[in-house]
Amino acid sequence: MIVIGTTTAWWHDPLINWLRPFVFYNATMVNFGSWSERISGWISPNARFLPEPLLMIGLAYVWMTLGFGMLATRAMRAARARWPQLGVAATFGAGWSAVFVLELPLETLAVRTGLVAYPASIPELTLWAGHTYQVPLYGPALWSAVLTGIGALRFHLDERGFTLVERGIERVTVGARATTLLRTLAVVGFIHVSAVLAYDLPINLAGLYAGPVDPYPTHLRTQQCGPGTPVGCPGPGVPILMKDR
Repeated sequence: MIVIGTTTAWWHDPLINWLRPFVFYNATMVNFGSWSERISGWISPNARFLPEPLLMIGLAYVWMTLGFGMLATRAMRAARARWPQLGVAATFGAGWSAVFVLELPLETLAVRTGLVAYPASIPELTLWAGHTYQVPLYGPALWSAVLTGIGALRFHLDERGFTLVERGIERVTVGARATTLLRTLAVVGFIHVSAVLAYDLPINLAGLYAGPVDPYPTHLRTQQCGPGTPVGCPGPGVPILMKDR
């Protein structure tokens, strides 16, 4: 159920660039462009030039989300075993900490190797601010919260093995197959909503306060913004423009 949820959640990965480019993907990786400009209500211009790496981002929505969710579950179980009176928030924090200490180095490695870049970052909350290899700390922090949410689903099971979002299904009088479908949809819905609210939305709002940054090479910014385009890359005083018609 979780894999179905995370795999289908891949479709809104481009939403982090909804208002303005927050992430650049290296265009030399395997990609067939992006479906961004076909998302209803899309604002950021030149969305057709946004690559969506199949082998890195696509597969990460399967292995990374599930693997890190399992790590969070293990960390929460270990914390609760060590401190039985630990509350819900503190237990979640234990899972988040275990995920974040791995997520931050992975994000840093991806940036340093030129696989991704974060052009719209709040300088005060960013490592190496102003450089093309800057890493906004709130990015890994928020994404770790999403991954920990998946781990929390696996942690908070009732005696029947149901997660929080599946409970109450016994009151629905449908067949076994329909019951499984409804349970799956509940898990899928939780993953989609939590990803949008805990990551996509805050990232877009943070992009409104982007600081200055060195120019990016063309294989990262493609033709989304910068020299050779009518759109300025995110930075102080750079207006947010509607997408091209």
